[in-house]
Amino acid sequence: MNAYTNSLIFFTKVSLSCLLVQLFFDYYLNIKNLLPQISYPFLHWLSNFIFYYLFGYLSVKIKDSSYFKSYRVKQNSNIKKQVMKLDFLGIIQGEIISLFMCYAYFLFNLINYNTQHSLSLINNLLWFYYCIISADFTFYVIHYILHTKIFYWIHKKHHEYIDVNGYIAGYKSLIESIIIATSDILPFILFGCDIHQFIAWIIIGVIYNVEGHSSMNLFYITDNFHNKHHTHFNVNYGVGQYLDRIFGTDGIKSN
Repeated sequence: MNAYTNSLIFFTKVSLSCLLVQLFFDYYLNIKNLLPQISYPFLHWLSNFIFYYLFGYLSVKIKDSSYFKSYRVKQNSNIKKQVMKLDFLGIIQGEIISLFMCYAYFLFNLINYNTQHSLSLINNLLWFYYCIISADFTFYVIHYILHTKIFYWIHKKHHEYIDVNGYIAGYKSLIESIIIATSDILPFILFGCDIHQFIAWIIIGVIYNVEGHSSMNLFYITDNFHNKHHTHFNVNYGVGQYLDRIFGTDGIKSN
């Protein structure tokens, strides 16, 4: 499949998954009726925390399991296996900062969680298409800039590991974490959101990001697109693939 087909399939998987999670909250766990709005930033942080560490752990176990050998991304034999050591003090500090960021978005009125979403399934699905396509474009631009000589010091930490695993998805400098986290939720900052839409976006975003760094092709990821970014460094800057195809940064000539 070409880059455009792969991107469409990826965007569709993400959008449908977000819609399903949103519907679950709409019908079975209505946050708006259970919790006050002041708790929404905490839910933002908690969703990211739970699914990042849960799927990060699962991705490492799956990668090391012989049962899932056929799902592993094929890598060059000269890439040495790296073991990532978790710094628990660093994790605590990082999560405190992350929680502070979530409340900063709220206290400075950057996110309006009260926007009422349409009851139409099609409109909600199109909303998530809009979100993932917007996030892909924003991420491509920012990611490309972070790979320039002037700004690479911000992104350098993320590339300390070539043999990537799911935990690498969140392995960033503080400045990069703020930049990327803000760009990921930019559509919601600009146009507001329903809290169920927002939490669905956070959960699915974490899952596909972890899988994209896991060296595994499980559901959202069907090839070695982002893995190749970590092994070749100067290719494949997008979340999807079509922007790299358009701007000639897809690394087709790289082996």
